[in-house]
Amino acid sequence: MNIPDYYDALGLKPDADADQIKSAYRALARTWHPDVHKEEGKQEAEERFKKISEAYEVLSDKDKRAKYDAIRTGGQPQWEPGASQHDPFGGGAGGVGGGGGGGGFSDFFASIFGDEFRRASGRRTHRRYSMRGADVRAELKVPLTTLVDGAEHTFAILAQTTCPDCGGTGTVEGEHICPTCAGIGQVRRNRDVTLRIPPGTRNGQTLRLRGLGEPGDGGGEAGDLYVTVRVVDSEPFRVNGDDIEADLPIAPWEAALGATVRARTLAGSVELKIPPGTRSSQRLRVGAQGLPKGDDSRGDLYLRAIITMPKTLSDAQKKLLEELGEIGTPPTGGARLEDAR
Repeated sequence: MNIPDYYDALGLKPDADADQIKSAYRALARTWHPDVHKEEGKQEAEERFKKISEAYEVLSDKDKRAKYDAIRTGGQPQWEPGASQHDPFGGGAGGVGGGGGGGGFSDFFASIFGDEFRRASGRRTHRRYSMRGADVRAELKVPLTTLVDGAEHTFAILAQTTCPDCGGTGTVEGEHICPTCAGIGQVRRNRDVTLRIPPGTRNGQTLRLRGLGEPGDGGGEAGDLYVTVRVVDSEPFRVNGDDIEADLPIAPWEAALGATVRARTLAGSVELKIPPGTRSSQRLRVGAQGLPKGDDSRGDLYLRAIITMPKTLSDAQKKLLEELGEIGTPPTGGARLEDAR
């Protein structure tokens, strides 16, 4: 652990008086409070605000400042880095330690002033304003079958939650800044969210969950959670509006003479008749095997015929193809010219 430079954090010299400390803190707090920053700059503002708040908490208190100055200049009392290995605020992700993944004050602060804050953390004060919490946006990847049958999905998001030690007020015992959230009133936590996706939901559709966004400040209502549904790779199926499409490989003789084949659907399989003379890329319709619509009907499944040669041919198959080549009429069109015979 390093000894933080609290004077530098507030842009002050070590001989600054109480009024200068208060004035510097208020100016910096207005600049770096996370509530005045947009999402892309909010995390950086949060970290700066924590450092500013920790510095002010120490330097604004006469006794804490004297103890800090003695340690900083190498005088008494002596401080041994790492001597206090316990977390006086409960440890884990919500503790004061700077490496706690969302905690408030640094390890140095916890070691020197932690016990005082632990005794004070039971009292609460209230902010003078309230503000609605920010909305949270997330994406949820689901299989294509979810759009047909609906499903319940549980996933984790990293979001702000009300600080458990100050109840969101940002302060404890009067004007003391809460050590867990560093005065922000919120901490970042992984939170499990369960979302029921109804049948008929579309790829890219956004679902709203009221009150599951970030908590409000000063008792304000929580924001909302907006979840955008994204369909993961569902080979061989493709979504086209209410319909579903897929490629259907067929043999040349099935295309020429017609056949009955089994084809996959989202619900299982169907027997599909291949008409004689089916051309490559011709679409074959299977009714009511697409996505659910709002009127209790369903879209269709379209299978695109792909004429495919077998990887290996038997001697009998090769002989038949040779005979067909001798008596058949070659196709023309595109870049192909009539063969000279």
